[in-house]
Amino acid sequence: MEDSTGLVWDFNFECIQDFEISADCVLGFFIDEVIKGDKGNEVFLRLHNGILSIVAEKVSLGIPSGES
Repeated sequence: MEDSTGLVWDFNFECIQDFEISADCVLGFFIDEVIKGDKGNEVFLRLHNGILSIVAEKVSLGIPSGES
């Protein structure tokens, strides 16, 4: 299995309808888990020190290939 350290996973949200954040923003944070929310088109990004909730018309995820 290839080491993915340092690779950037790109989330893109279009036509955001609702955005909520509850996190310690003084420290940087990492995404621990991505979960489908209860509302239509809602995505929860569970952080190691909080949560982001985003409702958007379109959500895209760019997965890095690891190739230069």
